[in-house]
Amino acid sequence: MATIAVMFGPDNLGAHKITHSPFSVGRDPTCDATIDNAGISRFHCKFIWDGKHFFVEDMESANGTFHHGHKVRKTSIADGDKIQIGKFSLIFNHGKDEAPPSIREEWSLDGKAEKDAVSDPMVTFQMDGRALRRQMQDGPSSDAAAPQRASEVARSFKPSAKPSGVRRAGGGIAGGVVKFFAVVLLLGVVALAAFACLKSLGINPLDFVR
Repeated sequence: MATIAVMFGPDNLGAHKITHSPFSVGRDPTCDATIDNAGISRFHCKFIWDGKHFFVEDMESANGTFHHGHKVRKTSIADGDKIQIGKFSLIFNHGKDEAPPSIREEWSLDGKAEKDAVSDPMVTFQMDGRALRRQMQDGPSSDAAAPQRASEVARSFKPSAKPSGVRRAGGGIAGGVVKFFAVVLLLGVVALAAFACLKSLGINPLDFVR
């Protein structure tokens, strides 16, 4: 059976048997081979067996997948090939004389969501990997509530409009009377202040009206 050996520099971190196809590699714990490192995307790459040949395919990872030093989207691989993801190397062993992997139904994820390793460090939640696969295969359920946009959430916190039957305080005739007397009082205060100022300067304001 084919295997991949995970290498970090000269250190062999262990081998994984490719028991089925596709065989996923990434940081997410639901991957078939998990590498818990910030430079590895949650779903980084996958190994595929088409019945005759093995392939490695990048899953729109943030840092890319490299085959013999060349960045690849999808390429065929042979026994002993080296696949580089982040700071880790995956050494592929074909295992030609052993049983081939079983072929499962192909699945894929939205590539934009896979770039969280570097380009989206502020991830606030993660959907369960198995549930996400089912959703991608079966489509959203009809009774699922649509997610709210941020603008819709913000509008929901706006205060409701004032009831049309409630009048503002100080409205109507009573409010107008209060405003009138306030203006008269203010003018009186200004007049008294001016009178006192002129008197302090030795000027009798009454001389202006005689």
